[in-house]
Amino acid sequence: MIGRAGIYTALFALLQTATGFAEYGARLKFPAEVPAQPALFLRRTDDDYQTRRARGLPAIVVLTAEVIIYYRATDVEEAPGAELDALIEAVEAALLPGPLCDYQTLGGLVSHCWIEGTIKKDDGALSGQAGAIIPIKMLTTS
Repeated sequence: MIGRAGIYTALFALLQTATGFAEYGARLKFPAEVPAQPALFLRRTDDDYQTRRARGLPAIVVLTAEVIIYYRATDVEEAPGAELDALIEAVEAALLPGPLCDYQTLGGLVSHCWIEGTIKKDDGALSGQAGAIIPIKMLTTS
């Protein structure tokens, strides 16, 4: 298995190609600590092992991460949810596979990398501070 550090580094580098962000970070901060918004952060979460060693096969490992987006509206009349949706779409576009493959592999470091699950959103309607959490999964073997 390729080292986790290399996989997460490749994912973060790919996410930095998402357009529209003023700041990118591999260490999560509170929204109030991030003056340059919109901002994107990558947070490593769980590893899910699906053991197949009884059959002599390597375990399937699904690494998970979360992409956290912050967007602060500067105009009190602005609906920050609309801009938040555009930022989510920028992350989706960054994770699209290249022209030679039907799926994202992070340059061959993983079998597949994709968004899966519920994208949690706070549209910032009351405070002007919007945010989203995008669940990412990466399939590899041990």
